Amino acid sequence: MKPEDRLLAHLLSTPAHAVPAESIAQLRVLLSDVLAVMIAGLRAPVQQAVAAAQSRWSAGPPSPFAPAIPAAPTELAFALACAIHNQEFDPVHEEAVVHPLAVLGGALLAELANRKEPLPGQAFATALALALDVAAALGRAATQPMRFFRPAMASALAATLAIARLRRFDEDTARRALGFALCQLSGTLQAHVEGTPALALQMGFAAAAARRAADLAEAGSEGPREALSGAFGYFAIYEPEADLSVFEALAPGSAALEISLKPWPTGRAAHATLDALSSILARGETGARILAVEVHTPPLVARLVGRPWRPGMSVNYARLCLPYLVHRLLSDGKLDLESFAPAALAEPPPLRTRVEVQADPAADPNALAPQRVHVEYTDGRRETILIEEALGHPKRPLSGRERAAKVRHCLCFAGLPSTAETALYRAVETLIGGDDARLALSEIPWPKPAP
Repeated sequence: MKPEDRLLAHLLSTPAHAVPAESIAQLRVLLSDVLAVMIAGLRAPVQQAVAAAQSRWSAGPPSPFAPAIPAAPTELAFALACAIHNQEFDPVHEEAVVHPLAVLGGALLAELANRKEPLPGQAFATALALALDVAAALGRAATQPMRFFRPAMASALAATLAIARLRRFDEDTARRALGFALCQLSGTLQAHVEGTPALALQMGFAAAAARRAADLAEAGSEGPREALSGAFGYFAIYEPEADLSVFEALAPGSAALEISLKPWPTGRAAHATLDALSSILARGETGARILAVEVHTPPLVARLVGRPWRPGMSVNYARLCLPYLVHRLLSDGKLDLESFAPAALAEPPPLRTRVEVQADPAADPNALAPQRVHVEYTDGRRETILIEEALGHPKRPLSGRERAAKVRHCLCFAGLPSTAETALYRAVETLIGGDDARLALSEIPWPKPAP
């Protein structure tokens, strides 16, 4: 069976009851995290430029619930997906190296905003769970080092199919929609290498592309029908040595249980090192007593966060710079959204522990772990900590208290009162199990526009 046939069947034909209850329960955790991160992202300084640009693209009225965002559904999808990813705080499927909830969150919330008829929360949750399976499978199929921004591109295809399910497309319409999504795929790692805000914009491009693809197919336009398996389809162009057997093992709702939550607003590739150093600080050591940190990692980690410290680096570069992250953590005893404020970047941490990253060329080219963190202390002691799954991984999940603290931190960053937390959880319940998921849009505690 061709991969597009398998994915179309998974999204269009899987009944809601086939998604396990534990997967639906985990969606509550994931959506609480994503909505909180999105709310904080809407108030991030980098989002102001996005809003300014969008004001030139859309002449329509602003969204009734988020005044800084255009109400036009495609523009709304773009803005929300950008906001979810712009602070590197959104969940990630580590094995697939995909951030599916940034694109899916933006695209599906915009779908709700544009929907004329009620949509049961169960239908929304089922489409989301099955689309997570698709995004994860597309990422897991990769066998070679990432050459393009897979987190956005795989998620764009998944979001297109999620919209197809919500709109009850037949197989032919959904197939054409997938073809239109292929036509719009974009995403370069150059944005990552340079540490620019374009990384989050690529999530926005993907969410907007999914909506355009569904609209074109629904209107009857003809698009490619072999989006994945064709001679110039997804796998031929982007993953020519992919292992397509992963599509035969798709299990409804399984990916929701495999996604990591981020305890720190940085690239996930840095989290194993931050985890190791946090454990050292937790037992009473101080950053001042740590002389050097040497990290031995798979190649992908070195590529993503092994970049050098440099004066005047941008906030996006800093989030992906392991030396900066280590220095900030050891100097301040914490690493959060405020660690990347202009004042924090302008005044380097007082501690300048030596940080080195060594890539193991024999390791899995798409893996983020294991990582060995070698620590040298000022008194001559040496210690090695092996991190096989960083904090936040499904095998080492954040506790309920830690998850709630992250939600509160995001809401506080956005300038919202403590009552916003209750509103956020109420919106999640509406999305997952309410009579009409659209009502969640008025329950989400949207922040005021940035001054």
